[in-house]
Amino acid sequence: MKKIISCIITCCLICGLTACSSQEEKSPVLTVETEPPVFTEESESPAPSASEETEPSKEDVQTDIPKILIAYFSWADNTVVMDEEASVESVLKHYESVGDTGEYVDAISSASVVQPGNVEAMANWIQEYVGGDVFSITVSEPYPSIYDDCLDRVADEKADNARPELVNHVENMEDYDVIFLGFPNWWYTAPMAIFSFIEEYDLSGKTVVPFCSHGTGGLAGSVRDITKALPDSTEVLEPLGVYRGDIHTAQQTVNEWLDSIGFAEAAAEDTSNAESEVKTMRMTVDGQEVLVTLNDTPLANALYEMLPLELSFEDFNGTEKIAHLPEGQGLSTDGATAGHDPAVGDLCLYAPWGNLCIFYQDFRYSDELYSIGHIESGIEILSGIENDFTVTLKKENRSQNEGLEAVPPSKPIPKTDNSWQFDTPEKHNMDPQVFEALHSALPDSDILSVVTVKDGVIIDEYYARGYDENSLFEIHSASKSVTSALIGIAIEEGYIGGVDDLLSDYLPQVAMMTDGKQNLTLRHLLTHTSGIEWYEWGGGYSNWSEFRSAENWVDYILDQDMVAQPGAVFNYSTGNTHLLSAVLQTATGMTQEEYCREKLFDPIGIDEETYWITDPQGVGDGGNGLVISPRDAAKFGQLFLQGGLWNDRQLVPAKWVEESTSVQNAGPGGTGQYGFQWWIQPYTTGQYDTYITPYPSARYNTYFAFGYGGQFIYVVPKLDLVAVFTSGGHSSYGPRPYFTDYILNAYMG
Repeated sequence: MKKIISCIITCCLICGLTACSSQEEKSPVLTVETEPPVFTEESESPAPSASEETEPSKEDVQTDIPKILIAYFSWADNTVVMDEEASVESVLKHYESVGDTGEYVDAISSASVVQPGNVEAMANWIQEYVGGDVFSITVSEPYPSIYDDCLDRVADEKADNARPELVNHVENMEDYDVIFLGFPNWWYTAPMAIFSFIEEYDLSGKTVVPFCSHGTGGLAGSVRDITKALPDSTEVLEPLGVYRGDIHTAQQTVNEWLDSIGFAEAAAEDTSNAESEVKTMRMTVDGQEVLVTLNDTPLANALYEMLPLELSFEDFNGTEKIAHLPEGQGLSTDGATAGHDPAVGDLCLYAPWGNLCIFYQDFRYSDELYSIGHIESGIEILSGIENDFTVTLKKENRSQNEGLEAVPPSKPIPKTDNSWQFDTPEKHNMDPQVFEALHSALPDSDILSVVTVKDGVIIDEYYARGYDENSLFEIHSASKSVTSALIGIAIEEGYIGGVDDLLSDYLPQVAMMTDGKQNLTLRHLLTHTSGIEWYEWGGGYSNWSEFRSAENWVDYILDQDMVAQPGAVFNYSTGNTHLLSAVLQTATGMTQEEYCREKLFDPIGIDEETYWITDPQGVGDGGNGLVISPRDAAKFGQLFLQGGLWNDRQLVPAKWVEESTSVQNAGPGGTGQYGFQWWIQPYTTGQYDTYITPYPSARYNTYFAFGYGGQFIYVVPKLDLVAVFTSGGHSSYGPRPYFTDYILNAYMG
């Protein structure tokens, strides 16, 4: 059983390493060790004597500077390495078993048992940047140095909710204002020793800043569990998680994270009167000025040397303004630090397209963004421009001592009330006569309801056969798009590491398989490219009834043969989505309905009668089983139209909205291309010639949730339009002509 449990957490146990610790209680005095002692079997790490302590500097006694403690737990400080070669080999063997054989695997594997290690490196970088004292959390009973044996003990401690005894202590915890708390991700949370540390002290009123070294499990539930263990008065700042393979280039990432949460570089706090140049740009937009401060990096300097420039910007996804540099004047990212978590006002380079982007809404982290600078004043000017615009960029030098203008608040996004507002079509440039024609045509169809939303208000509704606005419909596979949104939220919250996590990180039985399923990632499930044999699309034989009548749906799916390499072939499968639902339940510790209610339905006002069907084990039927009213389904479409934002709350990460509704593969053809559980297809007004209007033909990019029997949630960003159809027949495509030839055709241009 332990071996099975260990397979669950193999990708999560990536440990930071520090100096090896004594098995006797250490001195409570905290010191910063610039050269950690090497553990040997014969000797212990000596506690520093009082004579070795340095005299406090003037900065140490200033009351307005927060006192910082950097406490962390690492495997290396909590093990005794008897056979270094065997210990390293045990880690290498694990990495090979999960396919992690990249360029840096040897270095990172060795770092798991040989100093210096990941968490120790992060702790030292933090200390180097902000100052403070470094403290290694050490248990009385060392962990095994062989990987699988360590996993077994970790699993047992997690199952027992144990609190390992600690041998070293901070006697003067009351002196510290800020506690940086570092750890590896073990068993989808922090090591139990972290909770021993938290519960030993009164951390009321202090600030705790988590940082983590992890494998494919990401932060998982660690920050959530730490926050729950802390007093209510403790402030927990934004955490940082660094993937094991990225540690070798992560120091700049750590520094940028520290800057983003308000910790200035200690070395940069120069009390002298010396002035240094700050590179800034002045953007001129229709006679208005926007001031941009550039980073002190080669990438930012290269842009600065290209000035002056005249660039054309356009809006992208309701979150950023983008512009391409003149032909032949691209920016090179060689040597630049990749990865950025953009906030309002950030100027970045998006490497795949080579374009500049200015964010006027917070966005999620991307490895392909490179930070260049930040807008210090005038962001509201850019965010308020709806159409394409041209700017002139010019150099403006200033010294650091000159200061910068105050940053005005960004333009607020209008709030959308949870209850729908209603208006007439003509007030939103839609022809009411076309909707009258639509109502006349619909009785000849199997369509039971239609809700059309334009500019955030309902402009038309239709109900048939006794159904009304309160009626609930099972929207079948349109449910998949909601499940996708929940996956994006779970990634943002740290329950899931990312779309490239292995399925086996969350479903332990998959790790034991040898037919290729052990290589499945969440991306393969999201894009229906798992390679699992499945017959659901295109008519003919179907295993649908067999699947739905199985005693255990998850086991049934995993028992199917592999007929293609993961990622190679699109094959539509509700089985793929059901596995995502199982991942959600495992990762969050909540049912899909509970998590959906908390994160989506309650915040946007979805009726309490809405529910998810479940399988016999209680796993949400995420691929088929959402039962919801048309008006509430329209709210979900409106949420995505607004980039995941509702009442000024970013419920679904904006980046996830963009990625999941962008083409990930070609799909099956005909129905459309495919994103992350969303369909993408351009539609032309009147393309089925069932109804003719006098308005010019136009083509609109559309993404949509689509379910069996004619269940649709259409989203048309260019028209600010959402249309929901529910149907009661067997024709899945029946609503399409009514959408294109009536609703799209009603737009008067």
